[in-house]
Amino acid sequence: MNQDRAPGSFKQQVKNQLYRTWGTFSQTFRDPYEHILILATVRSGSTLLVHLLTSNPEICGMGESKIPLNSARDFNLITGRNMFFHWREKMPKAGDERYIMDKLVRDNLLDPQDIDLLKNPDVRIIFLLREPGATINSHMRAAEIIEQDALAYFVTRLHTLAEYARGLGRKESVFLTYQDILECTQPAFNLLQDYLDLQQPLCENYQVTSTTGNFDVGDKSENIKSGRIVSNTNAPALQLSPATMAAAQEAYTACVKTLQQRCQHLTADQCKNN
Repeated sequence: MNQDRAPGSFKQQVKNQLYRTWGTFSQTFRDPYEHILILATVRSGSTLLVHLLTSNPEICGMGESKIPLNSARDFNLITGRNMFFHWREKMPKAGDERYIMDKLVRDNLLDPQDIDLLKNPDVRIIFLLREPGATINSHMRAAEIIEQDALAYFVTRLHTLAEYARGLGRKESVFLTYQDILECTQPAFNLLQDYLDLQQPLCENYQVTSTTGNFDVGDKSENIKSGRIVSNTNAPALQLSPATMAAAQEAYTACVKTLQQRCQHLTADQCKNN
């Protein structure tokens, strides 16, 4: 691992302190930012959801900061990282954004024991899942890993997401699937708009930025560069073993059941006439 980028390295500590200071200062003359966190697996459609959300003028985000949440002070660190990113990339901001958005797709970014950090009323939580076969296929191709490793990540991550949901208790959150976004788009938008109390509607077309398609902050596929929701993919499906599919489906079904019990979500009736 490059020592300059290693967690806890002196250079990273200095950067983090600068980001945290920037994040604190950026809120000196305005109301504090609220935060949106997308809790998901890799290859779940989270990059698409990020683009759809951050194209709304009320939401600012870089995609994936990879900043661990260990204390409430880390929200200022995430804010500063996003502010620096937008300044460096010369990405336009309206100046009156309400939310800073980030996504967490790795267990090391939030220990379930620290879930109380997300119970703040100024933090909004969106859970996002994609069906097992497509998720594992996409993960194997993108990360160039073997089936067993992709399965192990998927099952472990789903268990963690379910643990997050249980740990949130009565805290309101939203659960969506990638298929909801593709096939039940307007009801999904309505759910998000109501939950986030957005004054301006979400749109199927989104802003493509200088980092769209950059694997370091999300999806690198050609579809994400289209600037709109694209449901089809030309990538051939990899043949997964029956044992892999059975284990993945079992974990997925259990996680979905937990999230549906504890989160706002779409019903079949809401999507019927979409």
